[in-house]
Amino acid sequence: GLEQRGPVDQRPNLKRSDVLSYRSNPLPRSLTVIGDIELSLHIACDREDTDIVARLCVEEPGGAVISLSLGSLRCRYRDDPTSATPLEAATPTALRLRLGQIAYTFAPGSRIVLSVTGSDFPRILPHPNRIAPLFEGDPLIARTKILHGGQYPSRLHLPVVEGL
Repeated sequence: GLEQRGPVDQRPNLKRSDVLSYRSNPLPRSLTVIGDIELSLHIACDREDTDIVARLCVEEPGGAVISLSLGSLRCRYRDDPTSATPLEAATPTALRLRLGQIAYTFAPGSRIVLSVTGSDFPRILPHPNRIAPLFEGDPLIARTKILHGGQYPSRLHLPVVEGL
């Protein structure tokens, strides 16, 4: 199928077993966000490489979950976009994903939703989860843990603007 563009309801994707989602409480008042969105994420993966894809969404009071921005990272390029550094198996690793720029006001009663997964086909070709030339060898399944809390301060950085 073709990639869906525009304000497509993400609820079917959030039900997939390979998608982790975080959801805020309903917002008591409007929240305006303007600027660069970034996700600091700590992972532990059992493969030398994988993709991480994150989406910032709004859950509207009626229940629809609409994607506002997204970002992805091929983990081998986490330190330098021109030089591959393999992941160390099961070793906690800090990542930084840029989710683009946004100018959006979350309405009262809406929720902020963040989804994290390892694929975004057809936008990104499936990853073989190893460092190898494209289409060489069989793909592997990657098991990736998202670490948060304590020594692993994974967090979404939203540029909140006050007093507009």
